[in-house]
Amino acid sequence: MQRSGPELFEWARTVFPDELKACNTIYLRHADKRFGAAKVASFIARTHDMVFTNLVDAFVFEWEVQGNLTPLEVYLLDRGPQLHPRAAAYLAAACRAALSLVEVEDVTPGHNILVRDLLSRRLLLVTERTASRHVARWQVMFARIAELGDENLFTGAIYPFDRDHLEWVLATLHREKDRRGYRSLSWPEFLHRRWDVVPALWFEMYVDPLAKLQLTNSDGEPLRWVKLELELAGAFASEAAARLDSMGELQRDDDGIWRWIEHKEGDEGTIVATAALEGNVVEINVNSLEREARVRPRFEEALRSLIVDVRRQETDIAEAMRQQATAPAENREERHAAGGGVPPETAAPIMREVLQRHYQRWIDTPLPALDDLTPRQAAAEPAMRPRLVRLLKSIELHEREAGPSGRAIDVSFLWRELGVRRP
Repeated sequence: MQRSGPELFEWARTVFPDELKACNTIYLRHADKRFGAAKVASFIARTHDMVFTNLVDAFVFEWEVQGNLTPLEVYLLDRGPQLHPRAAAYLAAACRAALSLVEVEDVTPGHNILVRDLLSRRLLLVTERTASRHVARWQVMFARIAELGDENLFTGAIYPFDRDHLEWVLATLHREKDRRGYRSLSWPEFLHRRWDVVPALWFEMYVDPLAKLQLTNSDGEPLRWVKLELELAGAFASEAAARLDSMGELQRDDDGIWRWIEHKEGDEGTIVATAALEGNVVEINVNSLEREARVRPRFEEALRSLIVDVRRQETDIAEAMRQQATAPAENREERHAAGGGVPPETAAPIMREVLQRHYQRWIDTPLPALDDLTPRQAAAEPAMRPRLVRLLKSIELHEREAGPSGRAIDVSFLWRELGVRRP
């Protein structure tokens, strides 16, 4: 049975090459129009195997090549009698399977995944020995599930996506299905008829996933990591340390790091810059151009007679995060080792600061996903609670995944604060 899928894909590519090209045009149509051919080509180069697998899946299961028949239906008519009964049953079940929007409810690693279809609300226990070792509770994806009677199996395409997009995905699907000609269809019928909606959504989410990302520091300034290296003449390290100690804006900690801390009414202080003395170089780090403009003149004034050279490195943190998100996983450690991108020790505190502020405000912030109600108000509205629960699941999943990075925050208090039972 494991061989029947790859053999089918290869057969379809060989027998219907022109039809496959036509399907490819429709498959990429939205992405090409939305992002341009060059950006789409770059995305495909990074994710070639997944894009190709899902294209062939759409072609085999959805594209009509002879009358109203798909390549899979033609294959079963042509070769079904020669197949092993179990393989034939599997392909017949796959033929009946439409893409579903599913949420992982429980996982038994190495054995199975319990998923809920978010459109039909059905629960399905899927036998899956490989993927079950890698997925987590509350993850969401588009998947095709073959129901064989005695067991359910994933077959063909899987489109994983970030839970942050879930409300938008659901709203888009409902809007498309509400169009004239589709309203009377069941969800499986709609997703078969409008199969191109799913890859369009996926491309929209991931061709340029951070295109609209805007990160700011606690002063609302765009995040830019700036590193200044002030090279000192001769052996002036002790003199430089004394001058840094004399700067009223700086506080020196036990590790020999000077921190420029600014206080505003009611807060515990914000670290605006850090400075370290390594040999005959003073290294200064800030996270915005505005902060650089404030602190650089003071450092240069304090160390003026000692400085022989100034080196500057600037990184757009959002762009660096975009590159990290889109680069092959095996290249990320190499880039950090080579000194490129934002150092983890710089990025993690920034993200913790951003997230901490976000969660503190989130409970009482009107959210479009909740029809402009705050989470606290939505918790008091029975009709809005399902949406609120989806958002809380998203936050919990993200923090679980972020744990090893050192920037995770315990968000269990959100459920308690809102009085919402955690599933």
